[in-house]
Formats: sequence, C-alpha cells, structure tokens
Amino acid sequence: MSNSASEPKVRHEFVGMMFAVTIGEVGLQVASLVQAKHYVHFLPFYFHLLLATIVITSSWVGWSLSQAPGARRDVDGVFSLGFLTLLLDVFLVVTYFIMVRTIEVGKGVEPSRIDPPEKVAGLIALMFGLYFIWDFITKILAYNRNRDGEWWRNCGLRMIPTSVCLGLALFVRWEVKGFNLEHYINADVALIALALSFRAFKDIISEAFPRTGKPFHRYRVVRAVVCSVVCLSVLCLGIVSAKCSWPVLPADVKGQIESPANNDVNLMPAIKSPQGPRTNAKQ
Repeated sequence: MSNSASEPKVRHEFVGMMFAVTIGEVGLQVASLVQAKHYVHFLPFYFHLLLATIVITSSWVGWSLSQAPGARRDVDGVFSLGFLTLLLDVFLVVTYFIMVRTIEVGKGVEPSRIDPPEKVAGLIALMFGLYFIWDFITKILAYNRNRDGEWWRNCGLRMIPTSVCLGLALFVRWEVKGFNLEHYINADVALIALALSFRAFKDIISEAFPRTGKPFHRYRVVRAVVCSVVCLSVLCLGIVSAKCSWPVLPADVKGQIESPANNDVNLMPAIKSPQGPRTNAKQ
C-alpha cells in the first residue's frame, strides 16, 4: 500500500468507511420514520435528518477535494501528523453520527425522542471547532514554508470561513434556546443555511484568491457570493421567524406536529424532547 502524499489510501479508505456507516444510519432512521407513517407528525424529525444529510455529504465533498498540505498526507505511523489528522477525521464523523442519532422513533408505547435545537446547534459548533483544529494541523503544522512564501494566500485565507462559521454557530445555539417543537424546523433550516454558508464562504476564498498557479474565474466568484447571501438570508429568516412566532406552518400542520392526531400511541407515539412541551421562551 502506498503512503505517498498524493495518495493517502489509509486515511481515504478508513474515513470513507466511516462516512458510509454514518450515511447508512441516516437511511435506517428514515426507514423507521417511513414505517411509522404520520409524516406530518414527524416533520421535525425529517428536518433533523435533512440537516445531518447535508452536513455529511457536503463534508465528504469538502474533505475529498481539500488541497491543504496536511490533507494530502497519509498515515505513516502513530506518532505523526498524518495519524493526528486521521483522529480528527474520526472525531468529525463521530460527531456527524451523533447528529443523526438526535432523533429516535418510538416503538409500541415508547415515545419518540427528538433533541432540542440548542443541542443540535451545539454539535454544529463542535463540528466547526474541530474544523478549526483540522485547519491548524493541515494548514499550519503541515505546511512546508520552504516551498514558497505565500502561506497566507494558499492556506491562511482559507481558515477565515471556519472562524466566522464557528462564531455564527455559537450565536445560533444561543438564539434557538427555548424554541418550541413547531419551531424546531426553523432552527434546522437556519442550521442547514449555516452549513451551506460555510461551503459558500470557502468557495469565495478559493475563487477570489486562487492558489498560486490557479486561474481566476469571475463567474465562480459571483456565484459563490450569491450563494453566501442567500444562505445568510435564510439563516436570519429561520431564527427571526421563530423568535417573532410568525405563522410559518398552517394551523392543522402545527397541531399534528405538537400532539398525536390519534390517541392510539401504538399507531403514533407522542414526541418527547428533553424540554418537554413548552412555548417559545424568547417571545
């Protein structure tokens, strides 16, 4: 097996397997929801899983395409930067797996469980924190400064989106505290927009300040800026609409989400969260 920097097979195979297991868990959760039926009742569950799916798939794309110096290294021993990077990759995928498990469909008389938005937002903040450490290792510790003198352009600028989104994730976590079950969807939409904003910010940096020797594409810069504006607008809208209690969902949909339409819990388990039934504390 080759351990060359251009073909990090050990990391790709191991981390790829973990990504496969995690996205497979998404499939199992969706299958449980489909079997439980009552799709409107479980709408917040579907949005939790949609968020997890977008985070996992976008992370896989970003991880696979990363040109960071340390990202191209394979593992050549336990006491190496390659192994440390592999550990961070593993911690990130485990975080994604926990995100998928923030819901649980009840069986029989057992209530279904869904974690509150602040816990999910906390996992997103943890994810960006791990991204920041990953950037530090792959873009600073693993950087060969003798190769060229343009670290800021080739690596430094690319750490800015991570720092910005880490701050935004902590802000969102604070703002979504106390959201009631109906507004879990708003929080998930905001977090989806945040996850996509991160990728759009990365594209802005990559296209506006291409690495040494790479061409500049004006159209791609404009596209990335437009995507960033749209994502940030959706993020703000998701939070503001919940804090202001805007009637985003029809009354009958809201009723089906917050309480079972059928008294037979064997057919439709009630939804249980650590917060229990509550109103929006931000109102």
